[in-house]
Amino acid sequence: MARIFLFFALIPLLLSGCVKNEFTLDFRLAPEINGTYRFLYHASSSRQSFIVESVAVVNAGKGNLTSPAKNPTVLYIFSPSSNEPRLVCWVEGGTELKFSGDSPDPIEWKAEGNRLTEAISNWRLENLKILKTGNSKEINTAVARYVMGNKDNPLSSILLLTYFDRREDESRFLKLWNSLEKGSRRDEIFNAFAPADIQEDIRTPGKIKGIVVVPYSARFDSVCRRDTLPNPRSDAKLSLIYFRINDSDGSVENLDTLKSLRDKYDSKTLGIAEVSLEGDSMVWSNSLRMDTLNGIDRYWLPGGINNPRLPEMGVRRADFFVLADRKGKLLYRGGSVSEAAGMARKRLGK
Repeated sequence: MARIFLFFALIPLLLSGCVKNEFTLDFRLAPEINGTYRFLYHASSSRQSFIVESVAVVNAGKGNLTSPAKNPTVLYIFSPSSNEPRLVCWVEGGTELKFSGDSPDPIEWKAEGNRLTEAISNWRLENLKILKTGNSKEINTAVARYVMGNKDNPLSSILLLTYFDRREDESRFLKLWNSLEKGSRRDEIFNAFAPADIQEDIRTPGKIKGIVVVPYSARFDSVCRRDTLPNPRSDAKLSLIYFRINDSDGSVENLDTLKSLRDKYDSKTLGIAEVSLEGDSMVWSNSLRMDTLNGIDRYWLPGGINNPRLPEMGVRRADFFVLADRKGKLLYRGGSVSEAAGMARKRLGK
C-alpha cells in the first residue's frame, strides 16, 4: 500500500500539466471478468528515476486508469494469481493502451496503443502455446528465431530484454544482442528499462579487472590473507573462475565438469578457481571442511554477491563462469559450464 501512496504523491512531479507526460490504461474485456491487476514500470525524467507499482481495478470487464511517464518505458502487467509478468507493453508519453480479450489472464489479451506494443502483442499471441508452457529453452528458441530474421526491428530488442531467459543461455543472448542493427533501437530501448530489470550488464567487458578474494585455509586466521583473481602472478595460459553459493542450482554438474578439467590440464595450463558468494565467510569455510574437491583453488569474496567490484568482471549472480587468458582478456562469461569448458578446451587445443 505504501508503494501506491508513493505513486500518487509523485504524479504532480512527473505530469507538470502536460498530457504527454502520462499514459492511459483502458480495459475492454469480456463482461464476466472482474479483478485487480498489478502493473509495474520504470518512471524517469532528467531529475529522478523510480519504480512505479500500482493496481488497476477491472469491473465487469471495464477499467480505466491514467499513470505518469515522461520518458519511454516498458510496462508489465500481472494477473491476480501470478507473480510473473503476463503482458508487456511499450509506453511513450501520451500513449493510450487498450486491452481486449475473453480471458482473465493478461497473457491472452490483445494490446493496442502504438506500433511497438501491437507488435509485442501479436508476437505474444502467435507464440501463446509456447509461452504458457514456461519452458525457457523453447521460449528462447522462439525469440531467437524472430531476432535472427529481424535484426533491424525494435521488437527484437524488446523480446530479448523481456522474454529471453539469459540464465538459460547467456552466450546465445549476447550473440543475438550484438547482432542487432541500427533499426532495432537497442540502446534507446535498453535505456527504458530500470536497472533492476537488467540482471546483468549487456556490455561484455573485453578485459576484466582483478578482484580481491580470501583464500581458503583450515586456519581461522585466513581472513588476514588476500589474493587477486585472475592471479597476475600466474603463468597459466587460461584462468577459469566459478562463482557460486552453497547448494546452488547445477552445482553437482558444475563441480563434476571442473574435476574433469583438472584431471586433463595441470595448473600451469588451466588455472581453476572457485569463488564463494556466500555473505558469511564461516558458512563458506565450514562447508569446505566436508568438501572433497581437490586441485582447485577455493576463495571467498568479501561481501558476497553485493561486492561492488563484482560487476567489473561482468558477474551479477551465482552459478556463473568467467574464462580469461593470462592478460585478462575475457573469453567467456555466462552460466553454462559446458560452454565454458568447451571454450577452454578449444583454446588450449588439447
